[in-house]
Amino acid sequence: MKLLAGIDFGTSNSAVSYIKDGAVKMVQVEPGSDLIPTALFFFAETNRRLYGNEAIDAFISQTEGRFMRSIKSILGTSMMDAYTKVNKYNIDFKDIIRYFIAHLKLKLQEETEADEIMLVLGRPVKFHEDNEDLNRRGEALLREIAVLTGFSTVEFQYEPIAAAFQHEQNINEEKLAAVLDIGGGTSDFAIIRIGPQRKDRLDRKEDILACTGVRVGGNDFDRYLNFFNFMPHLGKDATITE
Repeated sequence: MKLLAGIDFGTSNSAVSYIKDGAVKMVQVEPGSDLIPTALFFFAETNRRLYGNEAIDAFISQTEGRFMRSIKSILGTSMMDAYTKVNKYNIDFKDIIRYFIAHLKLKLQEETEADEIMLVLGRPVKFHEDNEDLNRRGEALLREIAVLTGFSTVEFQYEPIAAAFQHEQNINEEKLAAVLDIGGGTSDFAIIRIGPQRKDRLDRKEDILACTGVRVGGNDFDRYLNFFNFMPHLGKDATITE
């Protein structure tokens, strides 16, 4: 069975959807939820993997192994070509992202039994704020990962544009939409013309009036606020002497 699906591969959380009978259906990627934390846990010794909340629970319960979050933030950086030590093994960061995308694909196939999946994959406006070469490489690597995972075709959509199109389904007159997507690793902004007479057009380039992004998001804000401002007052960098 051939299927058209979409993946929102987020820094903090991810989701999967597909088209059935002309309507969008969300995949239950976690028990009772169509959202999954973008997290992996590798057990020590075997490197067997857990995903989402199971990965977080294993980390919180101090299970021996390696916990990873915010893996999307690797895209657009020099770490795209690097390896990391996961327990006893050196693993390519590309493979780590592929493991997670493959898990999302598995959940989709469990629900739909599709054997050929055409994919629309969300992406930030800018993987890297000031380096267009890293921007191109970020998308190229994400495409390569999706193809390696087994998707038959791969297309991309800017995340704030996708959000505007979603809002467009619920309005009955033409409007200008300002979309602010404050993500875990990037923040994207768009101004787009939307309306019921426009939503079925295949080419929407003229409706995108402005679109830009910066490589600063929720995780960065949290790190700078807590690590550099709160934690020094709570003992960070303190030295314990007898």
